[in-house]
Amino acid sequence: MSYIEAIVLGLVQGLTEFLPISSSGHLVIFQRLFGLHDVITFDVAVHFATLVAVCAVFWKDIMEMLKKPFSKLPLLIVAGTIPTALIGVLFKDFFESIFNSAVTLGFEFLITGLVLLYAESVKSKNKG
Repeated sequence: MSYIEAIVLGLVQGLTEFLPISSSGHLVIFQRLFGLHDVITFDVAVHFATLVAVCAVFWKDIMEMLKKPFSKLPLLIVAGTIPTALIGVLFKDFFESIFNSAVTLGFEFLITGLVLLYAESVKSKNKG
């Protein structure tokens, strides 16, 4: 991987992580465009950099959660993490096979878009 490719992929990760789109999916697309395969170390590095950025921005909130670990927000985070972790462990091979193939990305983006549209319509109805 060249420095230019690494910079472009880092920018893709940074620009798409906080949008309601799949940053990982977009990384896969750009990796395929560059002809890159099996760059898991780079993927981990850019996601770790995102984690560092999130921790820097939400430092006060994180410290508050550490001071009061049994308040509502930490418990909600744990409650949301457990099912996600179980699904990830149980379907690990399935998700890896799909993620390693860019063939299904268009379909996955379409599903994500439909879920976001549905969520927005439900949110709009509850505003009144």
